Amino acid sequence: MMRFLDARRCFALAIAIAVLPALADAQAPAAGARSSERDLVRYDFDDDLSIESGPDTFRVYRATKGTVEITSAYRRSGERSLMLRDVPGDGHFPELQGYLPLRRTGRLFMRLSFLVANPDQELNIALAGPNWFRLEKDGISYWLKTEGGILRHVSDGMPKRLFKVDPFVWYTADVAFDLVRGRYDLKIRREGESGPMVDLNDQPSAHGAVEAGIDKFSIVGSPFDDESSVVFFVDDVAFGVDEALVLPPFAAPGRRKLFVDRVVELRAALKARPTCPALSSYGEIGMPDPPEAGVLLEAFRKWRRGCEALDGAAPNPVLAAALFSMAIEAIDAPVYRMSRAVARAAGGRLDLAWEDAEAARAADPFDPRAVVVSGLVAYAKGRTAYGTELWREALANLDRMPDDRPAREDLAERLFYSLLWQERCEEAGEFARARAESASSPRDWVLRRGDALFLCGQLDLSRGLYSSVRSGDWDPEVLERLSDIAFKQGDLAAERRYREEVYGSLHPR
Repeated sequence: MMRFLDARRCFALAIAIAVLPALADAQAPAAGARSSERDLVRYDFDDDLSIESGPDTFRVYRATKGTVEITSAYRRSGERSLMLRDVPGDGHFPELQGYLPLRRTGRLFMRLSFLVANPDQELNIALAGPNWFRLEKDGISYWLKTEGGILRHVSDGMPKRLFKVDPFVWYTADVAFDLVRGRYDLKIRREGESGPMVDLNDQPSAHGAVEAGIDKFSIVGSPFDDESSVVFFVDDVAFGVDEALVLPPFAAPGRRKLFVDRVVELRAALKARPTCPALSSYGEIGMPDPPEAGVLLEAFRKWRRGCEALDGAAPNPVLAAALFSMAIEAIDAPVYRMSRAVARAAGGRLDLAWEDAEAARAADPFDPRAVVVSGLVAYAKGRTAYGTELWREALANLDRMPDDRPAREDLAERLFYSLLWQERCEEAGEFARARAESASSPRDWVLRRGDALFLCGQLDLSRGLYSSVRSGDWDPEVLERLSDIAFKQGDLAAERRYREEVYGSLHPR
């Protein structure tokens, strides 16, 4: 349990920041392409230790007839490269999808060498962000593709011609991406030639928007129409950044945190994220339903604007708190106080946040929203035991109210994760067992109980619980957890088998 000490403290303070930072998934060691770069990731496909799949490395898609595998037939350097072979009409496409720490600032560098056997067939190479492979902001930022034997890059939403691709020739593409400006420089060299055949500067991103978030890449055949029969090879995939990064070591193959750690920390963090309490009715802010014009309507609008400032992509808790104060001046509604408590805590003003939270709870001690806010602020102030007892008391009250199932489930989850962060894993496990026995769909609570037992070191019991709710052969939630147990018990063959059922493999089938 010692590995959870820092995470527990982070949970206790999470309410005091504007928004929880994205979990920075890190990658395997790498060498940058230029001396100004800091190593981030590298795949040369020669070292078996660097080709383990997982959430912090890559995922392999090679269903049905397609191929994604290591080969020595062609290579740019070393002894091996990666071959991708697409088969038209099989309903799938071969893909190597890799994962990076999310980057939004500075410069990101990528180098990749590729050779195409049949350039008239389609292939795609792309960098994307949290919105995945869609042509929109935080989606695809950089995109190379072949169409009819021509290599093109997509810039500002439009494919633009680069050159005719010759078969069985290695090309090396270097991109330097300015993430804040959303623009990149591109150089492409042909093997045997000293100078670049493509040398473009300051190109708009693929989606054309300023600013770009990048956390993944894709090397794929044809994901759109299933008509490509391309065969191509990739080698020396490398990423670098222009600042020093401290990356944690791998906790197990393909992951820098065990799957159970990742799930528990992420879900608990989501429960601690500062958000506006939901409005149950217009009546609680003194307005008819629907609201009419007047002072109360203007207060309501201030509250809505404050919620947008608090919950948006770039949270501003100071502005949110000011807007909530304006709403309170018109009507001292508990929901406005709850909202200001969240905003003040997110801005670090914990004593004032506590006053608002307790005032809202005093107005209605049985309002689950007020209890949740008080509990979160208590956690932020370091009063974890008090916050947990608040939620336990509120849950007992809610259990007597069968018509309030969403609020009851929310509080139950908060209580479960608060017990884990206090390292009370056995108590958390018993709590999850009781919830599972009374739940109409017990799967989630069985998984949570398994997580608690895992953290207590009761691996055999945990494995039995996970296996009991496994849904078919492909159940990622269960397979990832079973992979963790196998790793902890030293069964590396089973660890790989479970993990690769989810993330695929570059190892020979």
